[in-house]
Amino acid sequence: NFVFNVGLKERNLLGTGRELKAIVSLAAVNNQIDLGVSEPYLLGREVSGDVNIFANEEDVIDQSGYKLARQGFSFGIGFPLSSFDRLNTTYTLKNEDISDISPIASRAVIDSEGELLSSSILLSHRHQRDFLRYGPDAGYSVVTDLETSGLGGEVKFVRASIKASGYITPYEDVTFRLTGETGALAPFDGYESRVSDRFQLGGFSLRGFERGGLGPRDADTGDALGGQYFGVLRSEMNFPLGQSLNDLGFRGAIYADAGSVWDVGARTNGATVVADESSLRASVGAGVIWTSPFGPLRFNLSSPVLKEDVDKTESFQFTIGTRF
Repeated sequence: NFVFNVGLKERNLLGTGRELKAIVSLAAVNNQIDLGVSEPYLLGREVSGDVNIFANEEDVIDQSGYKLARQGFSFGIGFPLSSFDRLNTTYTLKNEDISDISPIASRAVIDSEGELLSSSILLSHRHQRDFLRYGPDAGYSVVTDLETSGLGGEVKFVRASIKASGYITPYEDVTFRLTGETGALAPFDGYESRVSDRFQLGGFSLRGFERGGLGPRDADTGDALGGQYFGVLRSEMNFPLGQSLNDLGFRGAIYADAGSVWDVGARTNGATVVADESSLRASVGAGVIWTSPFGPLRFNLSSPVLKEDVDKTESFQFTIGTRF
C-alpha cells in the first residue's frame, strides 16, 4: 500500500494575510487535488472563511468492483467558542459518479451505478488542550462532526462521527498516542445508502488490513460493501532508535489497532452479504519513521491477530508526504 502526499501553503498571499493551499495526493487507489484560499479574519474579526475546489478519483475495482469520481466545491466559516473550542460550518456541493463497474461486480455495487448530486452542510466542533508546562508534555483533542446531505440534490442522509485523540511524552523522545473513532450513517426520505456513502476500514485506519478489507462483503464476488456503523481504536508508541539514527531523523514505532464496521443497509439488490456483524478485528505491528529531506517517510509491518475468514489482510505499508 503506497501513498504519496504533498501540500503547499502560502500564509500571506500577495501580502493580504490570506492563506492559499494546494494538496496533491497520489495512491494506488486514490488520486486527489484540493485547492483552497482562506481568510483568517473576516471583517477584522476572529472569524475565518474559506473556499475550496476539489476533484478526486478512486479506483476500487479490486476492492469493490467500481471506480468513483467526485468533483465539487465547498465554502465555510469558523469561529472560536472558547480558548479551547472552535466551531466550523461548511457547505459542500459535489457530483459523485460510480462507473466502470466490473462485469463480475456484486449486485449491490451494480445497484449503486450512476451519477448523483450531493448538497450537504457539515457542523464540526473541535475541543483541544495541550499541557506543556505541567510535567510531561501531554494533550488531547475531541472532534465531533455532524453532516446532513439532502439540502437539495439526490443524496439524503445524516452522518455523525466523533474522534478523540490523546498523547503523552513521559520520557524524553518517547511518545504514547491513543485515538478512538466511531460513526453512524442514517439515510432518510426513502434514500438508501450507496456503497460510496458507507464507512470503510482498513489501510491506515486499521493497519494490518487492506482498505475495505473488513466488514460487509458479497459472499459470491468478494466485493467490499462498507457499513453504516464503525468503531476503531488505535494505540502507538514512538521512540528513538539510538543517537546515530536519531541524528539522521529516524524513529521507531510499535502499535496495536482494533475495530469493526458493519450494517450494509437495505440497498443490496439481492446480493448475499457476509461479515455484516460487529465482530472485532485487531492487529499489531511495528514501523520506522524517517524525517527525510523530501518529507516524512514511514514504513509499517503489520500482523492481524483477530480476523474473519473473508477479510483481506495487508502486511506492508509505505507513505511519503508533507503535512502542515
